[in-house]
Amino acid sequence: MYFLSISEILTIFAYTIATNLLESLLVLLAPITLSLLLPKKWFCDAFVVRGTTLVMLGLGYMMYFATRFTDVNDYPAAMIKLTPYVLVIILLLVFLLGRIGFLSRIIEAFANRAVILLYLSIPASIISLVIVIIRNIT
Repeated sequence: MYFLSISEILTIFAYTIATNLLESLLVLLAPITLSLLLPKKWFCDAFVVRGTTLVMLGLGYMMYFATRFTDVNDYPAAMIKLTPYVLVIILLLVFLLGRIGFLSRIIEAFANRAVILLYLSIPASIISLVIVIIRNIT
């Protein structure tokens, strides 16, 4: 960073934000797909609570999984074997936490407050995506 110009730093930032947008859309596909596939009563009626819980628990497990990679040769094979069980536990927690009134109100309040971040994130992501597309076309 000490040897880059401002335009190079902004270009790297644009690529980072554009990648973040694509990753966020990919993560958002999981609850949307579940909402479309499962019966309306199971997931769609409590979409905010269950979708937020699913994304938070799923990303939390991915972060935990990523911290286990300390070296390229140190692949956590045991965690790979446990992943299906963890996914089942996450799905059970999603449906269980959606039924507990107190926890569902807390999760919904968190989701409602997190929406304010979209007012900054979406315009920055669109501008960054346009910059990345223009740089790759020219």
